[in-house]
Amino acid sequence: MLRVLCALALAASLSACASPEDEAPTESATPEKPQGLMAADGKPPYGLFDVTAPDGQVYREDIRADGTFTSAAADGSAVEGTWEMREEGVFCSKPKGAPDHVWRCKNEVVNADGVWTSTEIDGGEVSTVVRLDTP
Repeated sequence: MLRVLCALALAASLSACASPEDEAPTESATPEKPQGLMAADGKPPYGLFDVTAPDGQVYREDIRADGTFTSAAADGSAVEGTWEMREEGVFCSKPKGAPDHVWRCKNEVVNADGVWTSTEIDGGEVSTVVRLDTP
């Protein structure tokens, strides 16, 4: 046990001597959003949408330009949170109050028939998206 404590103390003292140039850059839990990314339909990623889940449930999603959203189900229940486009065609969202590792990301495309699909990266569930307004 003493060896472990000594090793930790030595590591801490050595890291205190390191200059900022010696430190490797670290990745944050939430990567920076690239600017100017568009939604699958070529328009800004914010607006009002109807999203139909695989089970047929329809959610009205108000995706706001300030990075927040509200998703309301037909029964009146609603979820608020934050969203971001991490790269072209990848929409990510996180419910309000959830830890940073709870981001749900989806690959979004408009197919040749003009149908906008949103496929969960972790799980593969496919929803369809209809834009209700154009910002």
